[in-house]
Amino acid sequence: MEGTFFLGLDVKDGDAAEDDEYNFFICMKLMNGTVILSFILVLILIPLLCKTRVEKFTSNSFNQAMNEILNQPVHQRNTLKSKCADKLYVKEYAFNILKEKCTPTTLAVADNVSDLMKFVLPNIFVLKANNDSGGTQIIKPGIKPDVSKIERYKYKPYGKDTGEWFYFDIKYKCFAEEYIGDNMTDYKFHCSNGIPKCCQVIRDRGIDTNEVIVDMNGNVLNIHFDEHFRNVKTFNKPQNWTKMIDWASRLSKDFDYVRVDLYTVKKNVFVGELTFTPLAGNYKGNGQVELGKLLFP
Repeated sequence: MEGTFFLGLDVKDGDAAEDDEYNFFICMKLMNGTVILSFILVLILIPLLCKTRVEKFTSNSFNQAMNEILNQPVHQRNTLKSKCADKLYVKEYAFNILKEKCTPTTLAVADNVSDLMKFVLPNIFVLKANNDSGGTQIIKPGIKPDVSKIERYKYKPYGKDTGEWFYFDIKYKCFAEEYIGDNMTDYKFHCSNGIPKCCQVIRDRGIDTNEVIVDMNGNVLNIHFDEHFRNVKTFNKPQNWTKMIDWASRLSKDFDYVRVDLYTVKKNVFVGELTFTPLAGNYKGNGQVELGKLLFP
């Protein structure tokens, strides 16, 4: 009887019952061989992949990199982040910590932009969604809300593609917020367990956006963190500098890492938000490595 030679095994052709049994036996051997081979590959590959991952986190060049810190599983265990990533809830959190007015006034809250615009609002206000990043709009006379931008994550969670899990369960709301000024300087304090390690100062957004990194004494550090911005080496401490450091320290005490975003207007300091994974941990260049070393030496 003729047969077929397949993968080193003689598979018989024919209709006889014994031939069917034989061919079934051969097929089972092939399946078992495939399972065994797959199991062997798993045993070999998984330890190698894990070893590579562990080495990536523990080597001097990677463990201290900002991107690696933000993407480590340990960094993602604090469920309080799920609450404080909500731009509405974080106002309550900040007030409970600081015990004083510390955020721009919320003017109105709604489930959609159409309902929000039915409120009596000032000529200039800030329009935000509570569950996204980068959607903020300044509404002025002649400027209409970009509804698609504000409601982009109304029915799907922000951060799904980037693994930013703390956004997933935030129920969508849009809100109008008090406008506190033009061309605001951002003071972004990078903190670890209640200790502000440095401040990323961003000025002249949309005009000549520039960045300088300073320590808590106001000394300029030789770090260029965000390569989207022009790096400068000048900094003058604002009059509220000491107060901002105090606020950043108190607001960051519950987190292994958080960026506390602050603004200052005359004698007032405002909390913008708490950010747990700036740029989703995808910064470019050596600056993110140097900043990581500063945060977790």
